[in-house]
Amino acid sequence: RGEALVYARQSLDVYKALRDRAGVLSALNAVIAAHATADLPETASMVEVASSGLSFFQGCGDEIGAAAALHLLAATEFAASHVQGEDPRTAQETAKAAQANFRDMGAVDSEIGVLQTMLFRSLVSHHWMEAVEVAQDIAYICQTSGEKEMHAVALDIIANAYLLKENFRKALKTAGEAFPLANGSGNAKIAQGALHTLAIAQLLNRDTLGSMSSAEELLARCHRLGDRQGC
Repeated sequence: RGEALVYARQSLDVYKALRDRAGVLSALNAVIAAHATADLPETASMVEVASSGLSFFQGCGDEIGAAAALHLLAATEFAASHVQGEDPRTAQETAKAAQANFRDMGAVDSEIGVLQTMLFRSLVSHHWMEAVEVAQDIAYICQTSGEKEMHAVALDIIANAYLLKENFRKALKTAGEAFPLANGSGNAKIAQGALHTLAIAQLLNRDTLGSMSSAEELLARCHRLGDRQGC
């Protein structure tokens, strides 16, 4: 780990000297990862490195780099708070600031990326209804921008969260919206996952015939894709 950390820091210095945005962000990730994989994760150092990246881009007047670094800082703060078992309030505020920056720039994909970070944290922490709220934000942005794949994934996550909360009616309604969207996205894997959720929601809502029909279609899709695990 020591050699990896030294190399990552040297790379970071070089990219900063070159003012290479992508290189600096990549090196920041490498340095943070080196601290994260210590025998005891060095959370303070992780956050310090991410903060230094934000300061660097702000000093350069690079708004895009600063927004990306703010997203990285939020992700790092989320990771640190999870390891330490602390309230992620600071990370949430950082993430919201990063999201707002990307929204002001009209960078839809990057804004969705920040929300995905927030969503992952909610799912890992088993905060299901918080995950629903974030996924709803993603779904709204995707619907507005016409991003079908991520829209379908967000709806599928919402449906699964409702299943976990045993709100089977809302799960069925959302899964019923997710599957047609996923099916129309052209991504077979996303469609397969949405169909699986729909079949479960139908079964739990006592729609036996609907569930059997969805299960049969899911099985046929699995065979076409050669996905034995999905079957």
